[in-house]
Amino acid sequence: MNTDKLTMVLAARDARQQAQQSLLQSGVNSVVSFSVLAPGEIKRSPFLDKVFLIGRQRIYHYLHHHGFSLCDPIHLNHSGGESWLIGSTNEATSLKSALMTLEQYHPLGRLWDIDVLDNQGIPLSRQSFHQLPRRCLCCADDAKSCAKTRRHSYLALQAAMQSYWQQYQDCQYIALQMEEALITEANLTPKPGLVDTDNQGPHPDMSLSLFHHSAKQLTPYFAECIFIGRQFSEPSPDIMTIIRPIGQEAERAMFSATNGINTHKGAIFFFCLLAAAIGCQPRWSSSSLSENIAIISTDLKKELGQGKSAGADAYRHYQITGARGEALNGFSTVFTYALPAYWQAFAQTGQRDHALRYALLVLFAHNNDTTTLKRGGMTALHWLQQTAKIALKDKKLIQTPQALITTLKALDMQCNIKNLSTGGSADLLALTAFLSHFFTHQEQL
Repeated sequence: MNTDKLTMVLAARDARQQAQQSLLQSGVNSVVSFSVLAPGEIKRSPFLDKVFLIGRQRIYHYLHHHGFSLCDPIHLNHSGGESWLIGSTNEATSLKSALMTLEQYHPLGRLWDIDVLDNQGIPLSRQSFHQLPRRCLCCADDAKSCAKTRRHSYLALQAAMQSYWQQYQDCQYIALQMEEALITEANLTPKPGLVDTDNQGPHPDMSLSLFHHSAKQLTPYFAECIFIGRQFSEPSPDIMTIIRPIGQEAERAMFSATNGINTHKGAIFFFCLLAAAIGCQPRWSSSSLSENIAIISTDLKKELGQGKSAGADAYRHYQITGARGEALNGFSTVFTYALPAYWQAFAQTGQRDHALRYALLVLFAHNNDTTTLKRGGMTALHWLQQTAKIALKDKKLIQTPQALITTLKALDMQCNIKNLSTGGSADLLALTAFLSHFFTHQEQL
């Protein structure tokens, strides 16, 4: 490294140390100091800056959504390397434990360098948490050992970093398709018992724009679940244990974005599970994907009827298993009814919106929707199912988009009069929107 570059690197390091001391002197109990791994002489580049920005934003939101008390962050924008620091009144041990988890389960986590200092300015080590040292970017050995001996060339290290970036891009791409499916579902009109472009249905506190805003908050969490799935060579119930906290954080992000309104809680559960299942093996048929969703969900069986959700109430009172049952059965309502209905209607018209409307009507006929059940009891659920089944006897609906729209508008009016929500079917419709695209474009995904 030449003298000028060394001077810039040392200046960046000194500035980072000064910022750490400044935060500690302000009275915080701990300091998070974040930068990006940058082996070799180059400490700033468009690539490194992108990895830094993603990391900075994710760490802040992660700490915020996990309830840590944070002060104003400090951003050091030096030629010798960017740094981002933030103080907390929480103990350093709790911060270090949380951030090691984030590093492990984020697609770019291996490219991040996150130090946590206690109130004496001493950085906490992984070993103090009985964790192994971080692995080398290029091999399975201790990263510090390889760095000390310069075992790997600069080009090999850069290739390894680019591999992590590509993996992040792959996960992000699929997660964005999931976000798009949620927005597609929200926009579809008419949708009886739901918010659409015509009306708010039985949800006066919700709007179409709120659903759009909510959906856009969830993409990073879906990407992380895909990445977690990729860490497993085959599906396992252990995956559910790992992705559950990510789903819970996604819920907190949703409620923060919507000011406490539940726009996507059910969808978060389904899509985080689906994301992990896809991560296990990206090239699945619909049958094997369904089977592996069921394997990941195995331990949910002992949770049926627990908690305060509409699904838990439905199981206690009516033995209807709700979202957990749908997962335990590998999204059987989607794979058995909604997706075949989608393909049949699409084959008739070539129109995606028409196919999704027809799939929704089929879902009404076959889904034991716990949100409908919560609003109107078994009487309302049976009415919705029977009304949909009678409507489906009209063969014009699968062939003629306008006839289907007319039928759905009439059903929408009745649901509004009865104040019935069909939110559970909306979640399954969003899955249908995603999976129909996924199976059509697997090579791109």
